[in-house]
Amino acid sequence: MEKDDLLTVGVLAAGAGFFAGVTFMFAMARTNQKIIPPDMTVQTGYVIPGELKIKMDNLDGIGELETILIYKGQQFLFKESEKGIPVCIPYEITPKNGLTYFAK
Repeated sequence: MEKDDLLTVGVLAAGAGFFAGVTFMFAMARTNQKIIPPDMTVQTGYVIPGELKIKMDNLDGIGELETILIYKGQQFLFKESEKGIPVCIPYEITPKNGLTYFAK
């Protein structure tokens, strides 16, 4: 092999290695999320973690997202109290147009 061919092979190998490394790191970052097992047993009176879901939506249509906590299909607004304590309240939004939206 000539010198130019070796250089080309080296550059291609380095590029492929870099691409593989970046792809591997991206895949590991995406799969390193904490996942709650769906069959987890909890003490009586506590919610089952595997039944909890959180989503964001612009419920009142004013352009800002609200946090919605879903437990066993029932939706709650997941808000913060005036003291900064997380609070779940029944899903009810009254936007500026005066209409009230309830859980489906």
